[in-house]
Amino acid sequence: MSTKCRRFLVGLIAMGAMLLLSGQCLLNAEADTFINAKNAGLTERSSNNRALQNIIDKHKDGMTTIYVPKGAYFFSKGVIKLHSNLTGCKLIPETTFKRGYNE
Repeated sequence: MSTKCRRFLVGLIAMGAMLLLSGQCLLNAEADTFINAKNAGLTERSSNNRALQNIIDKHKDGMTTIYVPKGAYFFSKGVIKLHSNLTGCKLIPETTFKRGYNE
């Protein structure tokens, strides 16, 4: 596993830990906006870097929770910039983020 991939995975784990330790529920009822990422553009057929960044950037105002439903979502090398208004990212056990789509 490459160093960049390890850093991405560590970042995801750290984000989840911060949300849990801050006492916020992953499906936060206080969120102004609840986004189903698959309905908003994530796909299981191509890289999702741009789609996920577009979802995050589109919902900068108000508290937002992003729900990622069951599936295998591919990401290529790159950075996803998070904003402070994200209240949670809900992943169910059958959700998988995979690296390496058309790298």
